[in-house]
Amino acid sequence: MVPEMNMQHEASNVANQPTIKNFTDLIRGRIKGVGNLSLELKARLIAEPIADKELNSEAIANAVLAFRHLEDAAMRLGKVLQALNGGESIYDNSGVVSQTLGSTNGGPTGLRSV
Repeated sequence: MVPEMNMQHEASNVANQPTIKNFTDLIRGRIKGVGNLSLELKARLIAEPIADKELNSEAIANAVLAFRHLEDAAMRLGKVLQALNGGESIYDNSGVVSQTLGSTNGGPTGLRSV
């Protein structure tokens, strides 16, 4: 079952809070949740394929593309957070490479030495 996404209700709760960062975090979190659902969709299409193999391949490819677009949207909101943080990435000082949805550290080029 897909969890209900009541963005308007959550946005009104965030609106009572003083920072744009909280609102950006809320949106980014929702995008990550939808991204995870798109990965679940891909897994289900693989586990329970539709009869037409060509259409099934097309459906899987589009589920992957949907995930990638959501990943990009989450990363862009991460860049908003970075700008709100004076240009300092929240990932650069952790010492950990994060390859999660919306991470700006996709590999060694995203790291800075600490």
